[in-house]
Amino acid sequence: MYQWFTAIEEGDRLVVFIVAAGLVALVAMFVAYMWRRVRESADRAGLIRNMLERGLATEEITRVLLAAQMHGPEDDEEVDAEDDPEAYIVKCLTDRWYDGKDVERVLEAARAGGPIDPTTIRIIKSMSANWAGAKAIAKVLETRRQKAGPPSEPAVAG
Repeated sequence: MYQWFTAIEEGDRLVVFIVAAGLVALVAMFVAYMWRRVRESADRAGLIRNMLERGLATEEITRVLLAAQMHGPEDDEEVDAEDDPEAYIVKCLTDRWYDGKDVERVLEAARAGGPIDPTTIRIIKSMSANWAGAKAIAKVLETRRQKAGPPSEPAVAG
């Protein structure tokens, strides 16, 4: 192989080297892209299996899967945290490659104690952006809920 390369004129060696390096880079990008697709498929299958094992309703599964299909920060306007906080949380987590079990753990912690509030969404978004584990996110949400205590009764004037 080396003899073939040295038989090429000096001016053409650089061109051959650049073309070969470009081909190697293209092959590497293709392999990385295909590996990503395999991982996405495995994560999606795991998420579906986990949701089925937990007995989620069909409409909840559909909502989670639709949120998981959305990609990139440019899609943030498509999932509004106020309209569907669970779908927004799922999108935040799946954009950062959390697996199905972790997504469900965070959702359970977010749902506990009533509807999901904007502060909970901001906590989850911030912690997932910093690659915090699902266990850590759930612990923060549980601690926050414990410190808040039970809902207080409105004061009666009298």
